[in-house]
Amino acid sequence: MLLRSGAGIDFREWSNKRFWMQSSPWTAPTAHPFLFHAGPADEAPSDLVTDLTQRGVLERHVVPVTFKTSGATEEAVFYTTSRNNPDFSYTLRQPGRLFDGYIPIATLAYPEQVSKKGEEERDEPLLLHPYLISEVDGVCVGLTLRRIVDIRHPEHDPTGREIITATAVYRSDGPKDWMRTPVFRRMAGTFAGLEAGAEVRHHLIYRKGTDGLTLFAEQPEG
Repeated sequence: MLLRSGAGIDFREWSNKRFWMQSSPWTAPTAHPFLFHAGPADEAPSDLVTDLTQRGVLERHVVPVTFKTSGATEEAVFYTTSRNNPDFSYTLRQPGRLFDGYIPIATLAYPEQVSKKGEEERDEPLLLHPYLISEVDGVCVGLTLRRIVDIRHPEHDPTGREIITATAVYRSDGPKDWMRTPVFRRMAGTFAGLEAGAEVRHHLIYRKGTDGLTLFAEQPEG
């Protein structure tokens, strides 16, 4: 289930300011944080973020921030999941790359301002972004494979390649307790048809090649 609201990286309050963050396990150039939400600490988090933090699903971290022009300091807050938590799906982001847009999570490359020539102060600080960021984009319910049925072969796809189709039958593990709360239902939705023990069927398409069968596509039936 894709999250409609309550998650994401949001520093719009500081959009016209140049700033950097203190090096930490979530901001260092070698870091790979798994972020549910990040933003200025003085902004109230969404009800969903608050609820999941109180339930221990998310962890809250405060990181000091320095602004270039004024030298003033404030705080950013990061709400993280455990690494590769299977209850979530993630979008892998590479900060600093043009196709990812501007992700304002970075640390100063040097402890103090670097000069260009002599005493001239550098116009822009050199910032280093985390190595990677995994940003939560959805919530997942586990499925356990029970059997494979309706195997049909050989067939051919529109390009003439030989394929084998089948149906995978799964049993739903059901939503976790924190996915059943009024706050979650209001901000994210409900997992209709995925109650614990529910049968879920997926249509499978395998392509046959020199190395054997490769799963080409899987999609829910119905």
